[in-house]
Amino acid sequence: MSLRACWYVLVLLRLHNCVIAWGSVALGSFLAGGRIGFESWMASLMAFFVCAGGYALNDIFDVDSDRVIKPWRPLVSSRLRRETAITVVIAVWAIGCGFALLAGRPTVGFFSGWVVLLYLYSWKIKSHGVAGPVVVSLVASSGFLLGGLTGGSLSAAVFPFVVAMSLHMARETVKSVADIRGDSKAGVATVAVQLGARRSLGLALGWIAVVIVTSLLPFALRVYGYLYFLPVVIVVYPLLAVCIYLITTARIDPNRAERNSCSVTTILKAVMPVGLVAFLLAGI
Repeated sequence: MSLRACWYVLVLLRLHNCVIAWGSVALGSFLAGGRIGFESWMASLMAFFVCAGGYALNDIFDVDSDRVIKPWRPLVSSRLRRETAITVVIAVWAIGCGFALLAGRPTVGFFSGWVVLLYLYSWKIKSHGVAGPVVVSLVASSGFLLGGLTGGSLSAAVFPFVVAMSLHMARETVKSVADIRGDSKAGVATVAVQLGARRSLGLALGWIAVVIVTSLLPFALRVYGYLYFLPVVIVVYPLLAVCIYLITTARIDPNRAERNSCSVTTILKAVMPVGLVAFLLAGI
């Protein structure tokens, strides 16, 4: 494989996004026991590679949609062959399976569940409206639960899981609006295709409200202290306020729906590492 092909494989895998998956498992373990043991490190690496394979698999199934809205993607632009992408998915998931086996039975269970759900999502579930965001959000957020489980306290991961689930639901719903042209042309009945852009954006506003409430609860209940709450107030809430503004203006002016949704999707992705930092500070 040439260096250029290797580069496009890295683009396909979106490894920078996979760091969030790795971090959620490691952080869940840290919150559970104040340390990250061998089992949790192996579980976090498993999450990294499962996430990478999930991105690649989704691109394989999304070629028709991406041809309309994201023609620069490696598969659509023919810079990477479909057969190569399939091989990459199998390879990275095999690596993830190896780390799961090293971590132990609970991690093997999560690995199996995540792989099955990610495949079903890309193949069929994405075309079943709100079920698509639910599956993606569940897989993306449950890394905290795996971390808590391997760290010795599942309950310690509940708040991060709930906040992350709400945040991912908001992002996946908005992302369906950003992709609505391509998904409509490809015949993929996402939540935005089924409900329309305006109603989907209203649903996303509801999920952002849930993020605000659930992120406030652990501080209000004195589960976490000011070290947790300061980055939430200083960074997360202002970013969410910008998202609310962009979504609201897009609902008023439908011509802005796709452009504003792309911006909101990016902003919500930026919220995720800040959230990880906030929960890390909560455990110190």
